[in-house]
Amino acid sequence: MDKAAFTLFENTDNRPKFPYGEGTIGPWKILFSNGRRFMFLGIIFSALLSLVAIAMGKAFVCNYAIYGPVNFYCKDGNTLSLFYFAIKLLILAAFIYLWTNYGSDKLTEKKSAAKQIGLISAILLTIFIAILCPLISFMVLSERVPNPDWRIEAAFFTFVSVGFLVPIAMMRCLMILGFALEGKKLPSLKVVWQYTSGNMMRIIFTLFTIMLVYVFIYGNFYGNFRRTDADVLPIAGIVIELLYNFITLFFFTLFANNTLLQKRYLYDESAIKD
Repeated sequence: MDKAAFTLFENTDNRPKFPYGEGTIGPWKILFSNGRRFMFLGIIFSALLSLVAIAMGKAFVCNYAIYGPVNFYCKDGNTLSLFYFAIKLLILAAFIYLWTNYGSDKLTEKKSAAKQIGLISAILLTIFIAILCPLISFMVLSERVPNPDWRIEAAFFTFVSVGFLVPIAMMRCLMILGFALEGKKLPSLKVVWQYTSGNMMRIIFTLFTIMLVYVFIYGNFYGNFRRTDADVLPIAGIVIELLYNFITLFFFTLFANNTLLQKRYLYDESAIKD
C-alpha cells in the first residue's frame, strides 16, 4: 500500500459524491458513538491545554482584560503568542491523531506516531495560514496607496484578490488531513483536486454547519462569562479555561471526522495501482 501510485479517474462521470446528510450528521454520529473515547481523551487534553495556557499567561479569561482588570495571570508579547500557538497546534494535532487511532497498533510505534503528528501539525498550520489569507488581503487593501499607473493597479488587485480565493481552494484539499490522520500515503494535490471535483458546495455546506454551531456556542460562552471580567476568581478562571478547551477539542473532533468522511466517500481504493 505504501508503494502504491495514485491515479486519476479515467471517466470523470464516475466521480463519487460527498453526501450532504452523512457529511453533516456523520461527524456528530462518529463522535457520539465513541463518546467514552472522546471524554477520556478530551479531559486529558483539556487539562494539558489549560495547563499550557495558564502557565504562559494566555488563559481564556485574559481576553476580558479589554473590559477591565482581570484577577488572573496574563502576559502579552508577539514572540510569546507565537510560541504558545505552536505548542497548542502540536497538542491539537496529537489529540486528533490519538482520537483517530485510539486502540490501534500504530500508537505503539512511537517514532512513526511522532512523525505523523508532526505532519498533521504542518497540515493544520497550512490550513490556518490559508484561513488568514483573506484577512491579510483586506489589511493590504486598507493600507494601500493608489497608483496612477493602471497596469500596476490591475496587477495589485489581481494579486490581492487571490487571497480571498485561497480558503475556498483549501477546502478542496482538506481530504489530505484524513489521509494523514489514518497514517496513509498522501496523494498529490492534483489527485485530491480531481477527487473532490463536483463536491465543492457539498464540502462547504458540511463544514459551514459545524462552523455555525461553533460560532453560536462560542459566542454564548464568551458572553456568559464576560460578567466575571472585572474580578474573576482564580478558580473560576481555571474552570472557564477547562470548559473552553473542552469545547475546542469537541469541534476539532468534528472537523477531523469530516475530513475522514471525505476520504471515505470521495476516495476510491480501486484507483490505486501497485
